[in-house]
Order: sequence, then C-alpha cells, then structure tokens
Amino acid sequence: MKHQKLLIGCCLLSAGLIGCSQDHPGNLAQKRLEVHQEQYAQEYVSHDLSQQALNTIAADYERYGNSGPITLTVEYDPSSSQNNAMNATNHAALIAKGLRQAGVRDVKTEIMPVLDVGNHSKTLVTYDRFTAHAPEDCGLMPGLDNTTTDWKVAKTYEYGCSIEAGIAKQIARPKDLLGNEGFKSPSDGRRSGNIVDIYRSGAPNEPLEGETATDK
Repeated sequence: MKHQKLLIGCCLLSAGLIGCSQDHPGNLAQKRLEVHQEQYAQEYVSHDLSQQALNTIAADYERYGNSGPITLTVEYDPSSSQNNAMNATNHAALIAKGLRQAGVRDVKTEIMPVLDVGNHSKTLVTYDRFTAHAPEDCGLMPGLDNTTTDWKVAKTYEYGCSIEAGIAKQIARPKDLLGNEGFKSPSDGRRSGNIVDIYRSGAPNEPLEGETATDK
C-alpha cells in the first residue's frame, strides 16, 4: 500500500510540473512567404533578339513583372559606320514591336552611345521583377533536401517551413501575393452592406416605381 501511495504521489507531482510548462515555446514557423522585388537586366546582341526570344522575355515579364515598363537600351558606337545611331534606332523600333506583338503593352526605348562597342549593336533589357521566397532562415525539413539528416539542425527546425518553401516555388505570379489596388474606396461589398443595414434598422423601403397590376 505504501508503494502505491508513493507512486501516486510521484505521478501527481509530475503532472503538476508538466502543467507549469505550458508556456514552453513551440516549433511552429511564425513567418510567412516573402515577396522580393529585384531588377531584371540582361544584355543581348540586338540581331539575336528573334521573335521567339522576345516571346520568352514577354512570358517571363507577364509572370514575374510588376506591370511597369520594359526598358530597351540599344547601344551604338559613334566611331562605327555600321553600328551608328540610325541603326540603333531601327533596332529599338523592331524589338519594341516584337515585344508588343508578344503582349507587352508598356515598352520604352532609348539609344546610348558607347565607345568601342564594335559593329554589332547590343540591347540591354530591364524591368522590375517580383519573386516569391520562403521566409528568411526557413528551409526544407532536414532529410528532405538530401539523403542524410543533421539531428542538431532537426531539433531547431520550425515546422511549416517546408510548406512555405514548397508554396513559394509554385506561385505562378508572385506579384499577386501583394494584393490588388482599388479596394480602399467603397466597393461591391460595402454597397451590399449598406443594403443589409437598411433591414437591420427596420426602416421601410420606398415603393418601387414602374408598372403596377390592377386590383382585379
């Protein structure tokens, strides 16, 4: 009997200690996806920018761009008889036309003199770009990224990081995570709320004007 009482007392003491540790920090990730803005900048030989190449640029811009303009900076060499300002202007017009055919509405062009660039014109394509990333210091669960598991890292792993990292790779248009503008002013939801408020207040609605039926 004494042994049973001692065992029950130890169990109650353990339960009390466990109850006092409810504020122990958990391992759930508190951070969410991050959207980073960066500038895409790539230089091409102007005559290599075929319609297929421009379609690829336009597709990337549609997915990752921030709806701002694509800027084309076409270089020319003032000392070259072939790669002159007129040649650069023609290249800029053709490349801009190709991008518009690929669906890009906002294209800005400029030409820039560059000494010793040679007889072949080059075009710098730039635009602002959004990309989705997992939260800072939040990677895949140990063991998922390779064949071994670092148990020291596993002890501090925040559960949910793998989900956030996986979702970041699947976002088709990262800029959509920022939301859409235009909801600061009254919208359809606000107007619907106004209609409901009338019923809540008990105020009678005004009779509708229009055709009426006879009493018969």
